[in-house]
Amino acid sequence: MKPSWGHAPRWADWLAQDASGQWWWYEREPRALNARWVAVNLKSKQLAGKGDRNSRWRETLQERPLPSTVDQRWRDAPEWARWLTQSADGTWWWHKNKPMRCELEWGSFGRCEPAEDAIVDYDWSDSLEARP
Repeated sequence: MKPSWGHAPRWADWLAQDASGQWWWYEREPRALNARWVAVNLKSKQLAGKGDRNSRWRETLQERPLPSTVDQRWRDAPEWARWLTQSADGTWWWHKNKPMRCELEWGSFGRCEPAEDAIVDYDWSDSLEARP
């Protein structure tokens, strides 16, 4: 199953699947080589998910959608919510006040509520997002 851009790390601007079925986030546009994608200039890449083997893997490269589509999750945000984070267990949270990063979650002062359940990001500590 193709990963959702809503779960992409902030730095990821590209998504692609290799021939083995693994999906990867990339900071820069990767190049196809043999049966996989290669990150350009050794920039960041991160495992995004696992799918079935794909003989048409070269057709999966996708650039991050424009911000207007990425910000769709804010359409359902409570009016009071000003911040969105993900904890290490994969749970997304709305926050009224800017939270602080703790050991395995975001510490919140004031009102906060679960936003949605999602797959665990490999770097949850970079998930702090201000309301657009």
